[in-house]
Amino acid sequence: MKQHFYFNTQTWSITTDIKQMPNTIKVPIFIPIILGPALGALFVIFLPILGFYLIGKVLIEKVFRLNVHSVPCNEPSTSQKH
Repeated sequence: MKQHFYFNTQTWSITTDIKQMPNTIKVPIFIPIILGPALGALFVIFLPILGFYLIGKVLIEKVFRLNVHSVPCNEPSTSQKH
């Protein structure tokens, strides 16, 4: 008997139950075995890089006193035309 995973596209759930419900796709067992470690490695590599980027950005903004979210203030000029 071949083993398969069944992926429900409506609830995004995965089961090994033979009873297929509507909106279910049969997935061969080798796909999760290959994709699981690959996605895990991507997650482990990506999160520290993202953390270093965000910490570096905050430190650079604080050191150079950059305020990237400020809106320029339109002050009225001192010379008035009548």
